[in-house]
Amino acid sequence: MRAKIALALLLTTPLLAQQPPAPSERPRVEGQSSPSNRRQLGIDHHIALLVPDIQEALERVRARTSPDDPNHRANPQIGRNNRWQLNLYDPDGTRVELMEPWTVR
Repeated sequence: MRAKIALALLLTTPLLAQQPPAPSERPRVEGQSSPSNRRQLGIDHHIALLVPDIQEALERVRARTSPDDPNHRANPQIGRNNRWQLNLYDPDGTRVELMEPWTVR
């Protein structure tokens, strides 16, 4: 019952506009002595979208971007989880990772 009430409150309560945290309040990345900057936060906190074929995804990205766009020059790589991934960045520096759902054989 409590979970239903909490969910209802979450869904009906308007989101409050929040100011970004001050540099001294930003999270620190493990092994990093200073707080994360905007670029590092965009890299650390990102979304990953599964794609069936990373090569086809790369071809689509290149077909839809101009040659001077950094995403046009992106190359797939094998990530820590042993899966093909393609890292793209929005204008604010937030990473969007395209990833195949299975590991490399």
